[in-house]
Amino acid sequence: MPALRLLLPLAAAAALAGCGAQRADPPDPAAVEPPQGQRTLSFRVAGLTVSVPRNWTLERRRAPGVFVLRSGAGLVTAFAYPREERLPRGGRGLDEAKDRLLGQIRARDPDFELLEAETGKIAGAPAIGVRGVQTLSRRRLVTRSVHVFARGTEYVFEALAPPGDFDLVSSEVLSRVLTSAKFSGASE
Repeated sequence: MPALRLLLPLAAAAALAGCGAQRADPPDPAAVEPPQGQRTLSFRVAGLTVSVPRNWTLERRRAPGVFVLRSGAGLVTAFAYPREERLPRGGRGLDEAKDRLLGQIRARDPDFELLEAETGKIAGAPAIGVRGVQTLSRRRLVTRSVHVFARGTEYVFEALAPPGDFDLVSSEVLSRVLTSAKFSGASE
């Protein structure tokens, strides 16, 4: 019997050693997961209700930040800025706001590569969308920001991702967030 007690740990060690023969690559921490499931969240102070993917990590932020959604190297963020000045309502006013926004972007980041800028509506509210390429920490990232002017508040949503993951982050996450958005205005 004592010999059997010595052989069992050796057999277990041999079996475990055999498990290592087949090499498994660790998961890529920068990999962006496709969204799965939805959960609806209300951010009372920001005056915002949205649906977000269940499998993305959510971090609530302090005002004017609202939240950050993360999956690997993909991010979707939201901000709510209460405004006292008159917000653009559409037409020429919205076009002028778009031109001012593009000027601010170029002043902050002269290397920003503009791909597209457009005006439209999100949940019935005037909106400006900007898509471009920027370099952050020596990484080339595609970005899409959407500025929505509703109820005395400028809501800013932004998607950031490496070029290969951008379409997933923009169209499958940010677009769904925007489609689900309900705005009631931020309280200060």
